[in-house]
Amino acid sequence: MKKFIATFVIALATISASAQTYLGGGIGFSSTDMKGEDKSLTQFTITPEIGYNLDEKWALGLGVSYSYAKQESSINTIAVAPYVRYTVAKAGICSFFIDGEFAFASMKPEDVDSSTGWSLGVKPGVRFDITKKLFATASLGFLGYQDTSDFDGEKTFGFGFSGNGGNYFANNNAGLKLGLYYNF
Repeated sequence: MKKFIATFVIALATISASAQTYLGGGIGFSSTDMKGEDKSLTQFTITPEIGYNLDEKWALGLGVSYSYAKQESSINTIAVAPYVRYTVAKAGICSFFIDGEFAFASMKPEDVDSSTGWSLGVKPGVRFDITKKLFATASLGFLGYQDTSDFDGEKTFGFGFSGNGGNYFANNNAGLKLGLYYNF
């Protein structure tokens, strides 16, 4: 384990030596009371991300997501999502991009067997350069394909659009996904 951590730290330091690497992500929390019902929904999400700018238009990245949601029972979701980012247009400090993403997720509800799934799709977004090293992103929606194994063993799949900012596995992002990143 020590060798793995040492190798990971050295690899991260090597990659970070280039000004083309970025590191960041986002966190989210929401609590909603259901009208007319004696229920509430509480959600927490953390989404660290690392990426590498290949050139002015293209970037490769990897996002990892952990989500916890509790209504009557709780559910934990872990997702890994490598992506390719294409910058469509740039105007001053603002850039418009599209992420092509493949995500794999594992969901574990309380007192039920876990479920897995994957998705493949695109997410539109915008980037704002705050300084030369710091930038923020905002994205909304997901258009793509999903395939999941339900908690009862049934297989589901389909094409669709999700306007909630997330993918089909984690409907925990409340519409708009915001992130803050540091460019090494």
